Amino acid sequence: MELRQVLASFRKLCNDATFRVLKAHSEGVDATSALSKGFEHPVLMSELMGAIFYVMSGNNRDLERHLRVTFMELEGEALWIRYWANTDNERPTSMSLGHAFQRGEGVAGQAWLRNAMVVVPDVELDMRKGATFVAKTAEHQKYSIKSMVSIPVELPYPNRQNQFIGVLNIDSDRRNFFSDSRAGRRHIEVIIRPYVRIIRALCAAREVRLGPASG
Repeated sequence: MELRQVLASFRKLCNDATFRVLKAHSEGVDATSALSKGFEHPVLMSELMGAIFYVMSGNNRDLERHLRVTFMELEGEALWIRYWANTDNERPTSMSLGHAFQRGEGVAGQAWLRNAMVVVPDVELDMRKGATFVAKTAEHQKYSIKSMVSIPVELPYPNRQNQFIGVLNIDSDRRNFFSDSRAGRRHIEVIIRPYVRIIRALCAAREVRLGPASG
C-alpha cells in the first residue's frame, strides 16, 4: 500500500474533524467544547471504517460484490460491533440482534483467543471441514459471507502487558477475496497495519480523556 493512501485517509479524518470544530465554534460553542465535538471518538471511528472500506474496495464504493468492515470493541467479557461500513450502508445483523461474541466464538473470537490475525479464504470450505467457529460467524449475518479476515487490536504499553481492545473484521461475499498464503497474509498486513495504528491512537486518546474502558 502506498504511503499517500494512508496520508490521504488521515488527512480526510483531520479535515472533517476540523470542519466540525469550526462549525460548532461559529455557532457559539466555546473552544474546548467545540474541540470535543469535532473529535468525538464514535464519529472518528465510523469515518475510519469508511476509509478502510474505501481502500479494501479498490477505491470504488459502487461494488457488485458485498464488502463490510467492522470494529468490535471489548466490553466486559465479550466483543460487540460498535463501528462499521459496508456496501449497502445497512446496519450489521449481529449489531441489530444485539449479539456479542465471546472469546473463541466466531472468527473474531478466535482472533482474540489466538492473539493473531485469522484469515478464512473460503468460509463454506472451512465449514465443511468442521470449523464450527466459522459457522458461528456466518449464521448471524444477513448476507452470505464467503471470505473474511479478523485482526486483534491491542494498546501497547512499555512497562506492562498490552491491553486487548477489540477486533477489526473485513468480510466479503466473494470466495477467496482473502488469501491465507504467506504472500496473501503479508498483503493484508501491509494494507491494514497503518489503520490499526490509527485505531490504537484514537482509543488511547479516548482512554486519556475518559479512563480505561471496561474489560
